[in-house]
Amino acid sequence: MAYANLLAAVTPEQVTTFRSDGKNLLRPSHVVSVSHLIGMRGWVEAQPLQSLLSRALDGGELLAAWLWHPLRAPVYHTPESVRDLSAALAQTWDGILAEYSLPESDWYRVEIGNAVALFSHAAERSEGIVSILQPPYDAERACRVQIPLEPM
Repeated sequence: MAYANLLAAVTPEQVTTFRSDGKNLLRPSHVVSVSHLIGMRGWVEAQPLQSLLSRALDGGELLAAWLWHPLRAPVYHTPESVRDLSAALAQTWDGILAEYSLPESDWYRVEIGNAVALFSHAAERSEGIVSILQPPYDAERACRVQIPLEPM
């Protein structure tokens, strides 16, 4: 099952506040939605790009112990982690684009480009990134998934 993966740039202070009181939703400076498939083996073959995307989408620390998703709970990358990942992603992605001619409309180029751009945005602002998977399609499990973001 493929899920949409929300990536949201947030300040560390917001994460601390949310962790102490889950009623305080996160107010991201920027949000993108990318396919969770881009971080999975078999969908992106090029290394180290695939492992970097996997870390970007699924790595980090748990955002909060009480959050749940059947695949994986929301995770958080600290600003330090974002800086490191952003630099590695940008360098690797630029190398791929220089080596291969991908049309601007190519699905992989759009999805990966959106993830790389969000990490760059957060790194420039010294923000962290929250990675949240969309709820599953069945109502029984979907009602248990919380998206802790304020609407933009």
